[in-house]
Amino acid sequence: DFVSALLAAARSGVILFPLNTHWRPAELRRTLEGLPVAGVLTRRALQATWDALAECVEPKRVLALDDAGILARSPAGGDDRGPPLAAAGPTADQPLLYRCSSGTSGTPKIVPRSNRSILEGAAGTALALGITSSDCFLGLVPFYHGNGQDNSLALPLLSGASLVAEPEFAPSRFADAIRRYGITAFVGSPAIFDL
Repeated sequence: DFVSALLAAARSGVILFPLNTHWRPAELRRTLEGLPVAGVLTRRALQATWDALAECVEPKRVLALDDAGILARSPAGGDDRGPPLAAAGPTADQPLLYRCSSGTSGTPKIVPRSNRSILEGAAGTALALGITSSDCFLGLVPFYHGNGQDNSLALPLLSGASLVAEPEFAPSRFADAIRRYGITAFVGSPAIFDL
């Protein structure tokens, strides 16, 4: 779901802000305070969290991507859909997405990432590591995390490599996924390498 949302954001000019799916309403409220949130893409399992944040995001602007009835509820006409999407995405230096810093030294900060910074970062890392279109990545790090965005998502996609995105890290599926998909690269946290 995240990959589709990121590509749609890049095309439309909408700024995507991936948030930690483990945050409680108070943490989300603090992060979203004062931001012009146009809408939320989430999963049904997280709906109760967003229901508790109605003062930050109107409930009608919260969309669960795994809701089977989503297409049936879409408006048939153009009058309720809002303004049309921009004809082209943001310029190279405009933000494509925001992300939160880790907050290890205090309150997490919002960090804008432009198209240029994402493209140049991925190109430099691909060159340094020798990543090519023949590689197949296993995406283990959550895409709301900077390491996940940069090295498990942007790096393979912008290098022409394949990406197998796991919804969460499960040690029991790890070795099987490497064999099944012919994984040649993955990025992980120290905890994953300690297993």
